[in-house]
Amino acid sequence: MGESDATECVGLDIGRHRLFAASNQLEQGGLLPLAEDHPGLVLRWLNDQGPRRFSDRVLSCTGVDERAADAAADVATVVTPKLSGNEHVRVAVPTSFGPQCRADVVRGLQRGGISVDVDDLIDRPVAAAAGWLAHRSAVSTTPIDGPVLVVDNDAGELSALVFDPPTRRLLALSPLSMGGSDDPSDVAARLHDLIGVAARLTHPADEMIRDDSLTASAARISHVVLTGNGAAAPQLIKLIDETLPLASRAPDPVTPAEYCVVTGLGCLDEFASWITCWPTLDLSCDGTVIHRGPQAINANDDEHLVPNTSNLQLVGRGGATVTISAGSVRGSGISVPAALAEHLRIKVLDDGRVLLLGPTGTVPLALRFGWPCPGTPAEAVAIRSIGRRAVTLADGRVADNLRASAVAAST
Repeated sequence: MGESDATECVGLDIGRHRLFAASNQLEQGGLLPLAEDHPGLVLRWLNDQGPRRFSDRVLSCTGVDERAADAAADVATVVTPKLSGNEHVRVAVPTSFGPQCRADVVRGLQRGGISVDVDDLIDRPVAAAAGWLAHRSAVSTTPIDGPVLVVDNDAGELSALVFDPPTRRLLALSPLSMGGSDDPSDVAARLHDLIGVAARLTHPADEMIRDDSLTASAARISHVVLTGNGAAAPQLIKLIDETLPLASRAPDPVTPAEYCVVTGLGCLDEFASWITCWPTLDLSCDGTVIHRGPQAINANDDEHLVPNTSNLQLVGRGGATVTISAGSVRGSGISVPAALAEHLRIKVLDDGRVLLLGPTGTVPLALRFGWPCPGTPAEAVAIRSIGRRAVTLADGRVADNLRASAVAAST
């Protein structure tokens, strides 16, 4: 069933400790009972080395054998008896899951009778942020005056998102740890890097000089939201207090921290008119795919080599090509200029830009994308050229009443 065909959204949070399910048709995104004595069901996979958690099993087995998909299929067999089959299902996943992990999860859930697509896999802190926005607007009309940091602690597996309500953007998303055994200094360094990216993306255009120290960057964060069953962990509280002493602590005003992710999966419409600063659709370059997600942005300044590419398309739900809109014109893809095509290199930047580069001395094609937020499909993705080279759309035609995702403002 397609997303637009279903009125009920069921969220699945396959956490490191418990499996939760919630429906947006019940009061406050009510939890579906999965165990006799608790809304959540304890999940473990047993082998000779002892019990394994879902995310550990997927991460260790993906690309090796079928156990990653089998784990997702096991989850589906538990959940499907609770479903009618007419729901749109979304699934929360750790930010550490890469493209292959997500493909295995989708394949396993489908095998177990749950119809999902990779578009239905939502990073945990993104779901928690959507729920926080929905619940806050229900209890307060005070505007949020700066970026918000969400840190989700799922039994030691930490991931974080910074989003900016004033500009309606999801700024940066990153895993902070893979589990409770990570070196605390590494976790702190990843958090500092994330805060630095968010500070750069929200730097006022009229301020010529930017102080990029951690103290100055952290001062831009207005609120901190902690979610997950480890939200009250002393080490996490200490890290937040030391890193962000000026930010206000703002827990979800409606939902306990342990349930924020699963209930938030039903609130993603909060981001319907927002944009994201990382690719949320796959980029297809004449058969070569650059997978969506923050990993498409290479922090080492490397580039994706896609020689002999003439056409760049965006791929969404079910492998369908997503329409691209440039002003009043829309088309099925971006025509790569002949001067760039033979030796094309693509560089994805963390502010929503994509650079198409050719041989040294060739004028690049620089584009800003209005990437739609996860779980909020648009009829088209809006782009605009921001360099000296104009953009040409494949099969270009004048749009009629097109609702496209917005293009980010220049940073």
